[in-house]
Amino acid sequence: MKRGDAYFQKEKYKAAIIEYKNAIQADPKFAQAHYQLALSYLRTTQPQQAFAELSRTVDLDPGNLDAQLKLAQFFLLGKKIAEAREKAEIVLEKEPGNIDALFLQMGVLIQEGKPDEATDVLKKVISRDEKNIKAYLAL
Repeated sequence: MKRGDAYFQKEKYKAAIIEYKNAIQADPKFAQAHYQLALSYLRTTQPQQAFAELSRTVDLDPGNLDAQLKLAQFFLLGKKIAEAREKAEIVLEKEPGNIDALFLQMGVLIQEGKPDEATDVLKKVISRDEKNIKAYLAL
């Protein structure tokens, strides 16, 4: 795991992938190794593998909110709205002010054809972060 982290920090993602796989081979339930492997796959533009590792991560460690968010983004892109909503809600339950989760919630509401509710979410983002340009543009 340490070698994988060192490679990851040096942006040597292919080498990091090998090391994280080794860590997972030693302990298949090592959630952090699955998560780091997912991030490495994202950096090497391997979305299918990243999705699989993010799924394993949240199965092993539902408290990994960043993995929950990234998985929600995949679901939203794949038009799996119920799954995206579920993941965003998991994060918002623990961190009600999480800007990324609020943006995901807004995306879900747009996909569900609820622009007024999506606007309310954006206003909530702006009330928490008045300098959030993304929220103003989306609004």
